[in-house]
Amino acid sequence: MNSLTIHRLILSAVLVVHKFFTDPFFLNHFMSYISGITLQELNFLEEEFLDIIDFKINVSTEEYDRYKDGLDTFFNQPLKPETV
Repeated sequence: MNSLTIHRLILSAVLVVHKFFTDPFFLNHFMSYISGITLQELNFLEEEFLDIIDFKINVSTEEYDRYKDGLDTFFNQPLKPETV
């Protein structure tokens, strides 16, 4: 792990989501070029990401609502005096 780990994770997630929601998706070769990550590593990251999430790309309505409610609760809290 290094300081670029989160960037690789986000890139993998964005790549998978883009392919899932877009019929004419960008090829990994192009994504590799614009991200600065080798094609071999990008292919590996995509496969590992899908393996980690067990190829479950859909999110159930219940799970979505649970996370949405948690974010709503967090962001609707009043600010603490030291943060204002």
